[in-house]
Amino acid sequence: MSYESFVAQELVARGFVLRHFDKSRYGEVDFVLPSCDASLPVEVKSGAGFRRHKALDNVLAVGEWGIDRSIVLCPSFAWGAGSAASSGRGGGRPGAGRVSRMA
Repeated sequence: MSYESFVAQELVARGFVLRHFDKSRYGEVDFVLPSCDASLPVEVKSGAGFRRHKALDNVLAVGEWGIDRSIVLCPSFAWGAGSAASSGRGGGRPGAGRVSRMA
């Protein structure tokens, strides 16, 4: 089973309706989850390339969509310890996301 399939099964098991975003202008985002104030894009990475997420950066850069945060999930071996990264618009600058390890 792929890591993306595992994440999809876990999200469905917790009651989320899975939505996918794929537009040639912005790129592909694995999952888009509803949030209180805006949609929450989620990208699932299975290897060391988890720091590269161009589609998330593109989606975060569209100010009128009101999306100011996203989640990048990756298996712990990519970090060496953690299992998720969070990306958001840093300092209000589109595309200036931050990635941080979460336990």
